[in-house]
Amino acid sequence: MTSTCDSCQAPLPPSYLKCPKCGWKRAQSSSLPSTALAPSTNPTQRVGNPLSMPGVAPYSVATPSFIYAGFWRRVGAVVVDSLVLGLGQVAINLSLSLLLMSWQLGALFGSFVGVLIAFFYEAYFLSSPRCATPGKMALGIRVVDDQGRRITFGRALGRSLLKICNIFTAGLGYLAAAFTQRKQALHDFLVNTVVIR
Repeated sequence: MTSTCDSCQAPLPPSYLKCPKCGWKRAQSSSLPSTALAPSTNPTQRVGNPLSMPGVAPYSVATPSFIYAGFWRRVGAVVVDSLVLGLGQVAINLSLSLLLMSWQLGALFGSFVGVLIAFFYEAYFLSSPRCATPGKMALGIRVVDDQGRRITFGRALGRSLLKICNIFTAGLGYLAAAFTQRKQALHDFLVNTVVIR
């Protein structure tokens, strides 16, 4: 069962006290359904070991529910981001070529600068309040942790750098997003992120 954020109307699991999209906070007293606070009779839903916490009743855990972004939607976002970065790469190469008065040197240094910009471009946008690059925004998807929270810049940068691991799997790391239950690619598994709609 999901509700919507009163501020931005984004889908919001009932266990959330803060909207992961806009940061709006709801009143704590009315935010959790009675079932989330009721003691659980199912041992698989208990937090911790009841034997190690005398006098503390075990409670059920509210698990957030998401609509995971499909493989082709993610591919579309990569295409849009590639176009944005590609145009930036052309501008950088031309600028450096004119500055260094050499097309070869401009292209060489431009490629190096372009790779750095690509990593930081993704990390900056994924750790922003929108949790999405321009390509992901255009396709209506965003990257969050497994609890629906915005990821930090360091975690986003690590996710971006870990995409290099997909080279060693001949691209199978990317294809995992088409077949795994939570639509996670290899780099998502490694930093515990999900791509949601």
